[in-house]
Amino acid sequence: MPLGSRFRAKNAGKVNYSFKVLHNVISLASLEVKGVAKLEGRGVRTEEGLKDLSVDVFISVVKGIRCTEVAFLVQENVKKALETMTDKKVGRINVHVMGIEEQCTTLYTQITIENGEELTSKQEEKNNE
Repeated sequence: MPLGSRFRAKNAGKVNYSFKVLHNVISLASLEVKGVAKLEGRGVRTEEGLKDLSVDVFISVVKGIRCTEVAFLVQENVKKALETMTDKKVGRINVHVMGIEEQCTTLYTQITIENGEELTSKQEEKNNE
């Protein structure tokens, strides 16, 4: 059967996602945001309604960065990640700022290097090799 014909089939079935997959997508999307130090306590909580998914994210923010801006960016990034990686529609995304940290403890938080270019810590490690 040609590849294209499988995707146009009328009885294609349904894709289900485990909560672990959803939580991983949400966690990684949250930790990618500049200013998020780490996930706190529960980290992520989801509730699936009839039409959409409600998300609660519990984070700590790096000292000196505006909490409201970080929370807004987390909301945008989580929504974008969930809707592009899964077929889930996202309703509410509540960001709970649970603390302030002196420094960042995640590998995914962006840092600024000498030339002003932003990249993730993982990318910086590759550049140093």
